[in-house]
Amino acid sequence: MRREIARAGASVGYQDPELAPFECFSLCMSCGYLSAPSSLESTSDPMRGVEASERGPQRCMACGEHGLADLRHTPTVYSLGELEEDERPPSRGSRAAKIFVLSTLGVGLLAYMVRFVDGALSQTPIFEGVGPELTLSLIAPVLLPVVLMLGWVVHQARNLGSTARTTPRRWRLARGFGQRLRRPEQLERGVARETGELLRAPISGQPCLAYEVAICEEDLEYPAAMPGSDAWRLVEQDNVAFQVGEQRIPRGEALLRIPRSLAKVIPLDRRSPQLSRFLRMRGLLESDQLRAFEIVVLPGQRYAVGQNPDEPAQLFAA
Repeated sequence: MRREIARAGASVGYQDPELAPFECFSLCMSCGYLSAPSSLESTSDPMRGVEASERGPQRCMACGEHGLADLRHTPTVYSLGELEEDERPPSRGSRAAKIFVLSTLGVGLLAYMVRFVDGALSQTPIFEGVGPELTLSLIAPVLLPVVLMLGWVVHQARNLGSTARTTPRRWRLARGFGQRLRRPEQLERGVARETGELLRAPISGQPCLAYEVAICEEDLEYPAAMPGSDAWRLVEQDNVAFQVGEQRIPRGEALLRIPRSLAKVIPLDRRSPQLSRFLRMRGLLESDQLRAFEIVVLPGQRYAVGQNPDEPAQLFAA
């Protein structure tokens, strides 16, 4: 279905009345990377400037796969929303309840099967004197499904508290995201200073050096109900050129590693025209009930920064 959505979104014409009245990003249906529309002028997106050139690539810049969905096409965005609703990960509470019910059922079935088979064999004359090996071979086909179910329960229970970041549904971050980035051994701590103009954070509108916006459904609670980053509808970061201490960070080359537990939580029930446009350009509709987590990097604040070879600069809370 993802491939069908990508083909439908890539084949529309620009005179289609179902198109948004402004340029939108293209979404890779394989990895979720948001490719900026190459014909987007620097004033088209109120939050991010992109130089104009020919229209967006047909191959994902992050993973190299074909299949980009044009988020300007409104029916494509609705189809994508329906797909995301079907794939929506369950909350931690519902997963825990399911694990409890299945584990209780599995243990009960296992105990019942063992007692039933043992009693049946002991009362059948033909099986008198049968060794435990033969008894086990007789009950193994019955117990195998129960054992497999218990194994699944154990696996789910081990991953229940996992907060590892996987690929969000839509993401736009510094190069190298998705790799297993190592924490730099050497960190420089210092005060962040701008070297040019500031950004405006997309949700709050606050002037800043860098931002991260993470958006999820309004009824999901963070962090308790977040099974992983696939629960995020959008994760986006951007930065202007700035420096921390003596280390300079170029435009768009910072990967923020600041815990989202420090983020400002913003319900998106009231949306300005600029915010509605920001969301629509990324395939999020006016009807979506969303909550945003916004982190801003401010000049004059202390941070820690480090960088490994061939990786983006990683920015941490000091």
